[in-house]
Amino acid sequence: MLSIATFLFVFTILSFIQVKLEKPMLLAERFIEHAGWIEIFVISIYAAFIVSKMKDTAKAPIWRLRIWILFSIVFFLQLILGLLGVEQCLMKGIEHLHLPIPALIVCGYIYRAEIGFMFIFFLSTILLSGRGAAICAILVQ
Repeated sequence: MLSIATFLFVFTILSFIQVKLEKPMLLAERFIEHAGWIEIFVISIYAAFIVSKMKDTAKAPIWRLRIWILFSIVFFLQLILGLLGVEQCLMKGIEHLHLPIPALIVCGYIYRAEIGFMFIFFLSTILLSGRGAAICAILVQ
């Protein structure tokens, strides 16, 4: 039941992003028009799969490590492709590139006295992922 709820939650949130924003936020949509819907479906299935695996508390640390490794591979592959000239892999293109270093994410919003998307994204990642995200944030700094 939790996996179904997760699938529906992720599908709803990403659908809202797909429908409401003018600039394509999903990677597949940047390459092929309407391919974002396929990406939303695949990510929703992936989220449901992760929830089903993380329910087993004995194996959760193993799955958490696998999830972070997969995330890191996808993230850095996308960054490298963007740096090599595939502009669709970067949100704003190479001329406006900024690295998402956790210290800069938090300090930037403190300096500007505002709360934005990246700050909320950073905090929610730590809350949802636990020690894994906190350790990764410390290692990146």
